[in-house]
Amino acid sequence: MDRFHGMGMVLALLCASASAADAPAKGGKVDLEKRCLAGRNPAGTHWNRKQVAARCALDRAPLHSMEDMARLVQSEQGRATLEKDFAALLKADHDDPRQRDQLFAQFDAFNAGSQAREVAFQWTDKAPDSPYAHTAAGLQFINAAWRVRTTAAWGDVDPRRQGMMEIFAEKARDELERALSINPEISPACKGLIQVGQMTGDDALTRKELARCIAIDPASYRVMLAWAGTVLPQWGGGPEEWEALAQAAAAHEKDNPLLGVLRNMPAFNRARTSGDIAVLRSAVELAPDVDLMQLYADRLDDPKAALAWLSQAIRFAPREPRYRYDRAIALGNAGDFAGAMADIDFALAQDASDPQAWYQRGDLQQMQSKWKDARESYRTSLRFDPLSPWASLGECQAYARAEDDAAATAKCTEQLALGYPTWVEALYLRAWWLARKDDPAAVDARERFMQVADLQDPVHRRYFDSLAEQGKQPLVVPTLCERCKRGAH
Repeated sequence: MDRFHGMGMVLALLCASASAADAPAKGGKVDLEKRCLAGRNPAGTHWNRKQVAARCALDRAPLHSMEDMARLVQSEQGRATLEKDFAALLKADHDDPRQRDQLFAQFDAFNAGSQAREVAFQWTDKAPDSPYAHTAAGLQFINAAWRVRTTAAWGDVDPRRQGMMEIFAEKARDELERALSINPEISPACKGLIQVGQMTGDDALTRKELARCIAIDPASYRVMLAWAGTVLPQWGGGPEEWEALAQAAAAHEKDNPLLGVLRNMPAFNRARTSGDIAVLRSAVELAPDVDLMQLYADRLDDPKAALAWLSQAIRFAPREPRYRYDRAIALGNAGDFAGAMADIDFALAQDASDPQAWYQRGDLQQMQSKWKDARESYRTSLRFDPLSPWASLGECQAYARAEDDAAATAKCTEQLALGYPTWVEALYLRAWWLARKDDPAAVDARERFMQVADLQDPVHRRYFDSLAEQGKQPLVVPTLCERCKRGAH
């Protein structure tokens, strides 16, 4: 049964299955937990050894790979094995400190990938009374909701995306509430509902499920981390909420050393709000918080130091693609295209339908003047996210810079400008191309660009300068990574 049925062509494309050719070949098995433990802490940090070990344990390979689960879900005996093993992980989560949060790690396999989607929905179809199957399906819908929403501020999200996100979120809620009605002890399900509450602005649901999760498993790092996510400064959290979280984490630190990281949340959030590099440095020295490492790296002016901190984030969260994205950008800017591509390939090996990874792959190929490869990567990104303006822009850039197909460039830039009539980057590229070809329409295109450009913005100013001598100046290549610190379109 296709649970995306009737949701339109765009959703069908967003959830399109990736072919085997889409995914780079996976290398040999790597023990990510062992590699994390072998890593060296940065100089000057005061990270507790037990916290480091507990954080590395979250990188442990799950009991069942997605390939295992795809096979097991096909037979009654296999589904019984899944039911037994998930139940054992749930019990161990409370009884065995060495297995703390490993149930979450097993469910993380359902966060991405077309195979995960198929397995989750086959499982619920064949075992409709399995709470674990409904949890897996709910987490798939949450992943789809976050992906279609993007990380832009809510006011900047395309209304079409907002509508689709709400549909996915509602479906996630149905699946997760069904799971908890069968087994009210499944903490990954109530954690998923916390996310549903956040993404839909349902504060009552967020509070209800947070209270349920804490009652189920107050010593779970993943539960407490979900609480931390609800009180971040950007979600309106303040010192009182941060202190309440810190006290709750400290109360159970003896049962889970990793909660000691969250005990520092007041200092972490003060550092986030201050933005001062020295304050950030002091905070990141306290404990291994990967989001703070990423933020600190983002603020550093020293590229080598930024790379080192992004590598620390990847050390502790190797499967999290956003840290790979950031390091790939940094490596590409440093000219290490092989290293950058390795990070993107790793992300695609985890999820071959990841539109952001395909987009960044196109950017890396464009930086190396691999025009045809870049266009193909941007098209693949668009196949998995047809509403992406940046992938559309990237494809047109690759045509314009290659100058190998004037007709295709003209058509691409025209459609881009028509599709995004108030987007500076789209209007600039169209104006640049027409000027390059001495097309009389360049005058009107330049005027449309000037109507929306802000010449106080240094990026817009660079666009303007490149149009000053029409067709003479080289194309200024706008990219998402150039705008990400300023708020992407």
